[in-house]
Amino acid sequence: MVKTRHCPARRGRLPCCLLCALLCAAWALLAAGRAARADGPEPPDAEPAPKPAGRSLMTPWAVGAFGVVAGTLIATDRPALRLFDTDLGESPSERDRLPQRISFLGDGRTLLVASALPALWGGKHGRQATAKALKALATTTVAVTAVKYLVGKERPSRAAGRVRYRGPGLGDASFPSGHTAAAFAVATVMAHEYPRYRYLFWGIATAVGVARIQSAAHFPSDVWVGAGLGAYMGRRGAHGSTSLLSWSF
Repeated sequence: MVKTRHCPARRGRLPCCLLCALLCAAWALLAAGRAARADGPEPPDAEPAPKPAGRSLMTPWAVGAFGVVAGTLIATDRPALRLFDTDLGESPSERDRLPQRISFLGDGRTLLVASALPALWGGKHGRQATAKALKALATTTVAVTAVKYLVGKERPSRAAGRVRYRGPGLGDASFPSGHTAAAFAVATVMAHEYPRYRYLFWGIATAVGVARIQSAAHFPSDVWVGAGLGAYMGRRGAHGSTSLLSWSF
Protein backbone atom coordinates (compact mmCIF):
# COMPACT_ATOMS: atom_id res chain seq x y z
CA MET A 1 0.00 0.00 0.00
CA VAL A 2 1.42 3.34 -1.03
CA LYS A 3 1.30 6.06 1.59
CA THR A 4 0.36 9.48 0.39
CA ARG A 5 2.25 12.40 1.86
CA HIS A 6 0.05 15.35 2.63
CA CYS A 7 1.51 18.82 2.80
CA PRO A 8 0.25 20.94 5.67
CA ALA A 9 -2.10 23.68 4.61
CA ARG A 10 -0.89 27.20 5.09
CA ARG A 11 -4.06 28.45 6.70
CA GLY A 12 -2.48 31.23 8.75
CA ARG A 13 -0.66 32.96 5.91
CA LEU A 14 -3.37 35.35 4.64
CA PRO A 15 -4.71 36.55 8.04
CA CYS A 16 -1.16 37.07 9.30
CA CYS A 17 -0.24 38.98 6.17
CA LEU A 18 -3.14 41.34 6.75
CA LEU A 19 -2.28 41.73 10.43
CA CYS A 20 1.35 42.60 9.73
CA ALA A 21 0.31 44.91 6.91
CA LEU A 22 -1.89 46.87 9.30
CA LEU A 23 0.78 47.00 11.99
CA CYS A 24 3.56 48.09 9.66
CA ALA A 25 1.48 50.72 7.89
CA ALA A 26 -0.39 52.13 10.91
CA TRP A 27 2.43 54.20 12.32
CA ALA A 28 3.55 55.60 8.98
CA LEU A 29 -0.01 56.41 7.86
CA LEU A 30 -1.09 57.98 11.15
CA ALA A 31 2.04 60.05 11.61
CA ALA A 32 2.17 61.18 8.00
CA GLY A 33 -1.51 62.15 8.11
CA ARG A 34 -0.96 64.22 11.24
CA ALA A 35 2.00 65.89 9.61
CA ALA A 36 -0.02 66.70 6.51
CA ARG A 37 -2.70 68.40 8.62
CA ALA A 38 -0.04 70.38 10.42
CA ASP A 39 1.34 71.66 7.12
CA GLY A 40 -1.73 73.76 6.33
CA PRO A 41 -1.68 77.08 4.46
CA GLU A 42 -0.28 80.09 6.29
CA PRO A 43 -1.65 83.65 6.23
CA PRO A 44 -0.32 85.55 3.19
CA ASP A 45 1.26 88.29 5.32
CA ALA A 46 2.93 85.98 7.79
CA GLU A 47 6.50 84.91 7.37
CA PRO A 48 6.77 81.14 7.14
CA ALA A 49 8.43 79.76 10.24
CA PRO A 50 10.98 77.02 9.70
CA LYS A 51 9.59 73.60 10.49
CA PRO A 52 12.07 71.00 11.69
CA ALA A 53 11.87 68.00 9.41
CA GLY A 54 10.47 64.92 11.06
CA ARG A 55 9.12 66.78 14.10
CA SER A 56 5.55 65.57 13.59
CA LEU A 57 6.81 61.98 13.77
CA MET A 58 8.60 62.54 17.07
CA THR A 59 5.71 63.58 19.29
CA PRO A 60 5.65 61.83 22.68
CA TRP A 61 2.52 59.81 21.88
CA ALA A 62 3.93 58.62 18.55
CA VAL A 63 7.29 57.64 20.02
CA GLY A 64 5.61 55.98 22.99
CA ALA A 65 3.17 53.96 20.88
CA PHE A 66 5.88 52.93 18.47
CA GLY A 67 8.17 51.90 21.33
CA VAL A 68 5.47 49.84 23.04
CA VAL A 69 4.75 47.90 19.84
CA ALA A 70 8.46 47.48 19.12
CA GLY A 71 9.17 46.24 22.65
CA THR A 72 6.26 43.82 22.53
CA LEU A 73 7.39 42.38 19.22
CA ILE A 74 11.01 42.06 20.38
CA ALA A 75 9.86 40.19 23.49
CA THR A 76 7.65 37.85 21.47
CA ASP A 77 9.67 37.47 18.28
CA ARG A 78 9.81 33.69 18.25
CA PRO A 79 6.10 32.95 18.86
CA ALA A 80 5.13 35.86 16.59
CA LEU A 81 7.25 34.38 13.82
CA ARG A 82 5.31 31.11 14.02
CA LEU A 83 2.08 32.98 13.28
CA PHE A 84 3.36 33.75 9.80
CA ASP A 85 3.91 30.08 8.92
CA THR A 86 7.45 30.98 7.91
CA ASP A 87 9.39 28.38 5.90
CA LEU A 88 12.12 27.82 8.49
CA GLY A 89 12.49 24.10 7.88
CA GLU A 90 12.90 24.34 4.12
CA SER A 91 15.87 25.18 1.98
CA PRO A 92 15.82 28.47 0.03
CA SER A 93 15.01 26.58 -3.18
CA GLU A 94 11.96 24.91 -1.58
CA ARG A 95 10.46 27.99 0.02
CA ASP A 96 7.52 29.87 -1.37
CA ARG A 97 8.86 32.00 -4.21
CA LEU A 98 6.23 34.74 -3.93
CA PRO A 99 7.66 36.41 -0.78
CA GLN A 100 11.10 36.34 -2.36
CA ARG A 101 9.81 38.04 -5.48
CA ILE A 102 8.00 40.69 -3.46
CA SER A 103 11.18 41.27 -1.43
CA PHE A 104 12.87 42.27 -4.67
CA LEU A 105 10.77 45.46 -4.61
CA GLY A 106 12.72 46.53 -1.51
CA ASP A 107 16.12 45.79 -2.98
CA GLY A 108 18.44 48.79 -3.19
CA ARG A 109 18.91 48.50 -6.95
CA THR A 110 15.18 48.31 -7.54
CA LEU A 111 14.55 51.35 -5.37
CA LEU A 112 17.32 53.30 -7.12
CA VAL A 113 15.63 52.72 -10.46
CA ALA A 114 12.17 53.49 -9.05
CA SER A 115 13.43 56.69 -7.43
CA ALA A 116 14.93 57.86 -10.71
CA LEU A 117 11.74 57.40 -12.74
CA PRO A 118 10.03 60.69 -11.70
CA ALA A 119 13.02 62.65 -13.03
CA LEU A 120 12.41 61.19 -16.51
CA TRP A 121 8.89 62.53 -17.01
CA GLY A 122 8.03 64.77 -14.05
CA GLY A 123 9.95 67.88 -15.04
CA LYS A 124 11.36 70.01 -12.25
CA HIS A 125 9.06 68.53 -9.65
CA GLY A 126 10.03 65.04 -10.73
CA ARG A 127 13.73 65.83 -10.45
CA GLN A 128 13.18 67.23 -6.96
CA ALA A 129 11.24 64.12 -5.95
CA THR A 130 14.04 61.90 -7.25
CA ALA A 131 16.68 63.89 -5.36
CA LYS A 132 14.71 63.68 -2.10
CA ALA A 133 14.06 59.95 -2.51
CA LEU A 134 17.72 59.21 -3.22
CA LYS A 135 18.85 61.26 -0.22
CA ALA A 136 16.33 59.51 2.04
CA LEU A 137 17.43 56.13 0.69
CA ALA A 138 21.09 56.95 1.33
CA THR A 139 20.59 58.14 4.92
CA THR A 140 18.34 55.19 5.69
CA THR A 141 20.98 52.79 4.41
CA VAL A 142 23.61 54.42 6.65
CA ALA A 143 21.37 54.23 9.72
CA VAL A 144 20.30 50.63 9.09
CA THR A 145 23.87 49.49 8.48
CA ALA A 146 25.04 51.09 11.74
CA VAL A 147 22.26 49.51 13.81
CA LYS A 148 22.77 46.10 12.19
CA TYR A 149 26.47 46.23 13.00
CA LEU A 150 25.92 47.22 16.64
CA VAL A 151 23.04 44.86 17.45
CA GLY A 152 24.23 41.76 15.58
CA LYS A 153 20.93 39.90 15.61
CA GLU A 154 20.98 36.62 13.70
CA ARG A 155 18.45 35.98 10.96
CA PRO A 156 15.66 33.48 11.76
CA SER A 157 16.59 31.35 8.75
CA ARG A 158 20.07 30.81 10.22
CA ALA A 159 19.00 30.36 13.84
CA ALA A 160 16.08 27.97 13.17
CA GLY A 161 13.64 30.61 14.40
CA ARG A 162 15.45 31.22 17.68
CA VAL A 163 16.35 34.77 18.69
CA ARG A 164 20.12 35.15 18.92
CA TYR A 165 22.20 38.28 19.41
CA ARG A 166 25.82 37.85 18.39
CA GLY A 167 26.92 41.38 19.21
CA PRO A 168 28.72 43.96 17.11
CA GLY A 169 30.36 42.89 13.89
CA LEU A 170 27.96 40.14 12.76
CA GLY A 171 27.78 40.09 8.98
CA ASP A 172 24.35 39.98 7.33
CA ALA A 173 22.49 40.80 10.57
CA SER A 174 18.71 40.81 10.88
CA PHE A 175 17.76 43.87 12.95
CA PRO A 176 16.35 46.09 11.54
CA SER A 177 15.07 45.07 8.12
CA GLY A 178 17.00 46.99 5.49
CA HIS A 179 14.60 46.13 2.67
CA THR A 180 11.62 47.35 4.71
CA ALA A 181 13.37 50.51 5.86
CA ALA A 182 14.47 51.42 2.34
CA ALA A 183 11.03 50.69 0.90
CA PHE A 184 9.30 52.89 3.50
CA ALA A 185 11.85 55.69 3.08
CA VAL A 186 11.23 55.92 -0.67
CA ALA A 187 7.48 55.33 -0.28
CA THR A 188 7.15 58.14 2.28
CA VAL A 189 8.97 60.61 0.03
CA MET A 190 6.90 59.65 -3.00
CA ALA A 191 3.68 59.76 -0.96
CA HIS A 192 4.55 63.31 0.07
CA GLU A 193 5.39 64.37 -3.49
CA TYR A 194 2.52 62.48 -5.15
CA PRO A 195 -0.21 62.24 -2.48
CA ARG A 196 -2.77 60.87 -4.95
CA TYR A 197 -0.85 57.58 -5.01
CA ARG A 198 0.22 57.51 -1.36
CA TYR A 199 -1.71 54.35 -0.49
CA LEU A 200 -0.13 52.54 -3.41
CA PHE A 201 3.37 53.51 -2.27
CA TRP A 202 2.73 52.56 1.34
CA GLY A 203 1.00 49.35 0.28
CA ILE A 204 4.03 48.25 -1.70
CA ALA A 205 6.35 49.05 1.21
CA THR A 206 4.11 47.10 3.59
CA ALA A 207 4.05 44.12 1.23
CA VAL A 208 7.85 44.14 1.23
CA GLY A 209 7.90 43.99 5.02
CA VAL A 210 5.45 41.08 5.17
CA ALA A 211 7.42 39.23 2.50
CA ARG A 212 10.65 39.60 4.48
CA ILE A 213 9.05 37.80 7.42
CA GLN A 214 7.52 35.01 5.35
CA SER A 215 10.78 34.39 3.52
CA ALA A 216 12.47 33.77 6.92
CA ALA A 217 14.79 36.73 6.44
CA HIS A 218 13.50 38.74 9.42
CA PHE A 219 11.56 38.60 12.66
CA PRO A 220 8.42 40.77 13.02
CA SER A 221 10.27 43.25 15.25
CA ASP A 222 12.94 43.72 12.56
CA VAL A 223 10.28 44.73 10.08
CA TRP A 224 8.42 47.00 12.48
CA VAL A 225 11.52 48.95 13.48
CA GLY A 226 12.70 49.06 9.87
CA ALA A 227 9.35 50.47 8.75
CA GLY A 228 9.44 53.15 11.45
CA LEU A 229 13.03 54.12 10.72
CA GLY A 230 12.38 54.28 6.98
CA ALA A 231 9.20 56.34 7.39
CA TYR A 232 11.01 58.80 9.65
CA MET A 233 13.96 59.18 7.29
CA GLY A 234 11.58 59.49 4.35
CA ARG A 235 9.67 62.24 6.11
CA ARG A 236 12.90 64.11 6.77
CA GLY A 237 14.00 63.63 3.18
CA ALA A 238 10.66 64.92 1.87
CA HIS A 239 11.23 68.17 3.77
CA GLY A 240 14.76 68.59 2.54
CA SER A 241 16.63 67.42 5.64
CA THR A 242 18.90 64.40 5.40
CA SER A 243 21.17 64.93 8.40
CA LEU A 244 21.42 62.05 10.86
CA LEU A 245 22.59 64.38 13.64
CA SER A 246 19.90 67.09 13.75
CA TRP A 247 17.14 65.08 15.43
CA SER A 248 14.09 67.16 16.32
CA PHE A 249 11.97 66.27 19.36
